[in-house]
Amino acid sequence: MVIKRISISKFAIFAACLGVTWGIIATALNLLFGPYPAAGVSGTLLLGLPVIGVFAGFFAGALFASVYNLIARFIGGIEIEVER
Repeated sequence: MVIKRISISKFAIFAACLGVTWGIIATALNLLFGPYPAAGVSGTLLLGLPVIGVFAGFFAGALFASVYNLIARFIGGIEIEVER
């Protein structure tokens, strides 16, 4: 089985979901173990990192899928083996 093409929009949305998840995890860790856990920046972190994660994940995912599709056109896709 060969992956010949990745849907850019679907992969970008998937990467955005991963980005927001990592943003929430990073926010929680920073609030618990950061240098200023009780400071007023917690609200900014609470919203900021997940929002940045969404946009960064979406654009990185779209870029990755586009580059993969371009390269796969010339050298073929990733070959994987699956068992039923």
